[in-house]
Amino acid sequence: MLLACAAWLRAQDIDTVVFETDRKTYRLLDQIPDPVERSALEQVFQAKSPDDRLRRAERFIAAHGASAFLSVAYDVAAQSCIDLRRPDCAFEHAERSLRILPENPLLLASLARAQQALGQPSAATASLALEYLDRFVPPAAYSRAAWDTLEPKLRLTARAAGGSEPERRNSGPSQPAQYAGSAACQGCHAKQHRDHSGTGMAKMFAPYSPGAVFGDFSGATIEGLRPLLARGRHYFETAGKRLPVDYTIGSKWQQAYATRVGERIHVFPIQYNRVTGRWLNYWHEIDRPGSIRRQSAGFTAFSDAPLYQRNCAPCHTSQLAQTGPLAKFAEPGVNCEMCHGPSAGHIRERAANKPAHEPPVDFRKLEAAPYVAICAQCHRQSAILRKGPQGQLNFSGSSPDFTLPQHSRPFLEFSRRAFYLDGRFRETTFIVEAFERSACYRKGGAHCGTCHDPHPPDSSANLKALKHQDDPDAMCVSCHRGQSKRAHTRHKPDIEASRCVSCHMPRITETVGFKARTHTISDIPDAEAAARFGPAGSPNACLLCHTDKDAAWLRNELSRESRKQ
Repeated sequence: MLLACAAWLRAQDIDTVVFETDRKTYRLLDQIPDPVERSALEQVFQAKSPDDRLRRAERFIAAHGASAFLSVAYDVAAQSCIDLRRPDCAFEHAERSLRILPENPLLLASLARAQQALGQPSAATASLALEYLDRFVPPAAYSRAAWDTLEPKLRLTARAAGGSEPERRNSGPSQPAQYAGSAACQGCHAKQHRDHSGTGMAKMFAPYSPGAVFGDFSGATIEGLRPLLARGRHYFETAGKRLPVDYTIGSKWQQAYATRVGERIHVFPIQYNRVTGRWLNYWHEIDRPGSIRRQSAGFTAFSDAPLYQRNCAPCHTSQLAQTGPLAKFAEPGVNCEMCHGPSAGHIRERAANKPAHEPPVDFRKLEAAPYVAICAQCHRQSAILRKGPQGQLNFSGSSPDFTLPQHSRPFLEFSRRAFYLDGRFRETTFIVEAFERSACYRKGGAHCGTCHDPHPPDSSANLKALKHQDDPDAMCVSCHRGQSKRAHTRHKPDIEASRCVSCHMPRITETVGFKARTHTISDIPDAEAAARFGPAGSPNACLLCHTDKDAAWLRNELSRESRKQ
């Protein structure tokens, strides 16, 4: 079975740093507001026989066809059909489950076994099962002992069905890492150093500078906090205290502020959004009700909820390590060595006029997987942090394999608000997870650098760090050559609707204040999902533009286009 018991599934708040030993959770089923739906799903898992489970699962699907838990119900139905030796039923339900939640190694292993038994191709399915078994930590629904018994069986099943194990990192002997700091790179790489210093990555976290603050500190009180400017210095007043802004966090669309109390750095609960021109409680916007991070009134208690070192530092500072009660970092922001690796040895060799060895990493020589893995240090929401032997939190402390191996928390264990009902990612913090689903990555070998330049020369005017900001289609047609815009898009070639990203990367992922483009990239309008889940549960490019149309119109248009081809 996929899950030991759905009632015990646990969910994780989004935009949260997840540590291996600290998987804070709440009951997943508590996210179902309808008591009838919640009871029906619990009944699915209370069934004792495959026949009964299948009946209950199919009853749930029929009664709650727009549920956020359809992938679970289809999964149970598929596994039950496999147990009952009903392959057609199993394949139909499995396909529907995997369309919503593709990263399901338990179902994939069972499906591969069923395919093999019927003489159908099974290697691709089995290989995916092995890939996801490597990538994801054990589901919280299983005890350690139960998973240690089940996981080897799943691997044997997948290997027997022709699955190939994913390649594992093997960089040779590890050498102690020696970091030189970003300033040491400037001598040889002056242009890259200068360009990088203006980027959002470099300014992810910065010591206070009055000119860097773009929030409205005119003195209006927001949720008990009063941002004000006094004698050229920015402060927040709260409960009779005046706390200075000692750090800024972010420099593009939104900015947070932090104050230092001893060795502890506390982030103020309200942030300024440049797009909307207003202050907001960020955690109130994204957390579930009851989350401690939403409570601005408790800020002066200085609990761990607003602690920068705990919640923000792994992605906003460089070479972060925890050897005592608090984590300390080498540099604020994302420095050169977070991406290129420890450079002290490289610099010594260059200074002695010797051939420089790697690292630093030369991204021009990287395949897609290791390239994306470096970016995923900060852009993979589901990543679980493990401390290195010297307390390292976002670097390994060894060379050349300087990034810590990352495993992911199963997606089903995150708040359902992070996903659309059709299974696509709603929150932009899952940007790497979305990209890893794309055909561009999985089949075409595309990586983050295919479209983005991490240190563009025009970062103030190119906030997205696009390689071809003035002609974004160039990023797509460099691979998809020969596509005629008029023939491919059915729109006039010089309008927004004919841009590649308008259809394949629609603005459907949530940030605070605006919608960003999905990085699944291969999004194709799905008329069935649009009809089942509605525009809020399954947005698509066609209906985002043609707001006066509906799912029936979409089905007819797609059918007509299919007949033309």
